[in-house]
Parts: sequence; C-alpha cells; structure tokens
Amino acid sequence: MYFTTIEAVRAEMDYRNEQSHRGRTAPRRRARETRSRKPRRADLGDT
Repeated sequence: MYFTTIEAVRAEMDYRNEQSHRGRTAPRRRARETRSRKPRRADLGDT
C-alpha cells in the first residue's frame, strides 16, 4: 500500500512538474533577464 502510493504520487508529481516546467521556464527566464538587465543598464547610465 505505502510503496504503491509513493509510486503514484511520484508519477503525478513528475507529470505535473513536466507540464509546469514547460510552461513556466520560458516566462521565468525572460522575466529574470529583463529584471536583471534593466537595473544594470540604469546603474551604468547613472554612473
């Protein structure tokens, strides 16, 4: 019982992680790039 439930939970988590990562990795990377680039450019421009 316990082992089979662990397998089921792991399978569901893997399936959900694959779907979430596919949809979230690209937007997160874009957001991080834009957020990190804007402050850097602003700091360079101010200095």
